[in-house]
Amino acid sequence: MNNLQTKFIQTETQKTVNEILAQPEWTTIKKSITNILDSEEHITYCEEHQGRMYHLLQSTEYPKGIYRSCDAKDYRAGVSQWELIFNVADFDEILNDDIYLEAYMHFVENPNLILLILSSQGQDIHYTLEFNISQKNIVTNGFNFPLSKSFVQWRDENSIWLNPAWEESQITSSGYSKQVYLLRRGQNFSEATLVFEGQQDDIFVEAWRYLDVHGAPLDIIKQSHSFYQFTYYVIQENLQILPLSLPKSCDVCGYLNGYLLIHLKQDWVKSKATYLSGSVLAVKLQKGQLKTILPVFTQQNHQVVESIETSKDYIFIHYLDNIYSKAHVRLFKNDALIPVAFPELDTINFELIDQPWRSNIFYIAANDLIHEPILYAWDAKREELSVLRRQKALFDTNNLSIRQYFASSKDNTQIPYFWCGTKPEQKTPTLIYCYGGFAVNELPHYMPIIGKLWLEQGFSFIIANIRGGAELGENWHQQAIQENKYKSIEDLIAVIQDVQKNKKTSPEMTAIQGASNGGLIVANAMVEVPDLLKSVLCEVPIIDMQHYTEYGSGYLWKDEYGDPDNPEMIPYLEKINILNKISDKIQYPELFITTNINDDRVNPQHALFLHQKMLDTGHTNSHLISYHTGGHESLNGQDEYIQELAYLWVFLYNAMGLDFKTFISNK
Repeated sequence: MNNLQTKFIQTETQKTVNEILAQPEWTTIKKSITNILDSEEHITYCEEHQGRMYHLLQSTEYPKGIYRSCDAKDYRAGVSQWELIFNVADFDEILNDDIYLEAYMHFVENPNLILLILSSQGQDIHYTLEFNISQKNIVTNGFNFPLSKSFVQWRDENSIWLNPAWEESQITSSGYSKQVYLLRRGQNFSEATLVFEGQQDDIFVEAWRYLDVHGAPLDIIKQSHSFYQFTYYVIQENLQILPLSLPKSCDVCGYLNGYLLIHLKQDWVKSKATYLSGSVLAVKLQKGQLKTILPVFTQQNHQVVESIETSKDYIFIHYLDNIYSKAHVRLFKNDALIPVAFPELDTINFELIDQPWRSNIFYIAANDLIHEPILYAWDAKREELSVLRRQKALFDTNNLSIRQYFASSKDNTQIPYFWCGTKPEQKTPTLIYCYGGFAVNELPHYMPIIGKLWLEQGFSFIIANIRGGAELGENWHQQAIQENKYKSIEDLIAVIQDVQKNKKTSPEMTAIQGASNGGLIVANAMVEVPDLLKSVLCEVPIIDMQHYTEYGSGYLWKDEYGDPDNPEMIPYLEKINILNKISDKIQYPELFITTNINDDRVNPQHALFLHQKMLDTGHTNSHLISYHTGGHESLNGQDEYIQELAYLWVFLYNAMGLDFKTFISNK
């Protein structure tokens, strides 16, 4: 962005902030959010490594977070004695930057060694540092790398797989690494061994090691030709590379007993057998060659694999069946897959939290919009489920219900959505959330801020599972990409029309919300059906569809939206490019646009173009806020996060004409 654009964003942001701060409910809403996020009732979710539990705590006292640990036995007994490992804020001075913890990777065989991925200003670009937990310091001459979009993975205690991205010669046209190096402890980068180099037009390459309790480790390279097309290779002990003859669209997702676990995204014909899309297979590897194939899970209609985890002896597949969480578990012994029953949980949704190395224990969190989270430990060998934590309620769920409905889209496809509220047969203010892209699934998990500030007030909340996600399988995603991306918009409109037709709400009571790809969808819905909406929350949106590949990480998204340089795609991209559709003759709903000046994934110009177009066509009800920390995914401190949430909720209440003080609970 140029200086004029930056100054314009700053001016418009201050104007919006001043309007919000002037509202009488600002203090009350911000205090409510603070109380929820600082509550000690939240379950402490951890990773377990060799008898220790590790946890990142964020609070008002520690806004960037502290990393801490306690004895696993004490944690299970509910008497955790936490030991501080590091304060994320301390890295600001060390690196002379505004630092946030993006990710961390223990070396599981010696978990005292941990690789820290430290984001600069909340962006995707990051530093990598090796930290010694027992000594509580950065490892001198350790695996420490400069600011870049590099990938680093443990190989063993004294070596890593490094995918560098700090020099032009190392990166693809997308800005990510195209090389794989083996770097041993004590070596300079100039001494590292180049193992593999991809193509300039690849998205990226990466390498990692699978450990197998029952055999030798396996080193894998993934060459991403596009967002959804890959070639996989095995790295042999002598560092020779063997390509695996796997389908280009499959995901490699585990390794156990010498078998590679793969998740198919398309039908695969192999040795006269046909394996259906969505299936999970165990494939025996012998010297890099594919041998025996064992079907682990075969997907049925309206099912999709959500995650796959392996323990010492078991394969645990979390899948969705009509967007309800289910489990498929197999004991993998002597080349046989033996079914194991997993108990039914009393919530719509659950997720795998952790699986400690060399054990058969799975940590599972179960919850949904109206059921507080429960943390379970499931011993697969004993088939024993135990409750470790029950979270106390952070909002009043009395009289709340959650129901799944279906709306008929323009092409008659039935679009599922979850409705949550107290009055299913009465019109109430309703907030509809969607994403609808990149095969990302939106599940009805526990959201205490929405619960406290919205549901508890007697209002309704909807999660729209529109196409572009994969909640009903990969085909659900494929139906709304490239030339069919507009179907995501039609699906959202169908949900809006359905709840209004069935008198659950009305146009003057309807708000929609979406972020990133979801921002694209809600912005288009605003233009298509402005008369059905009261307000629109459009966060860090993708907007300029005719030029999106030219900035940010847009080059990565051609598989999802289509290539603007392909003349055949231009009509379809124009169909979802609202910058050419906004009219000065139509009254649009109140619009709240957010972006981040440091967002290196979705460039802030997208939000700027939308806001500028609204103003240029006389729509002064467009409001823009640009944040200065957090990047694309709000990776920021607790204080900034509270502030951002409060801005959004104060805006929503005023845009909807609601008096927050009238509805606020005294609980």
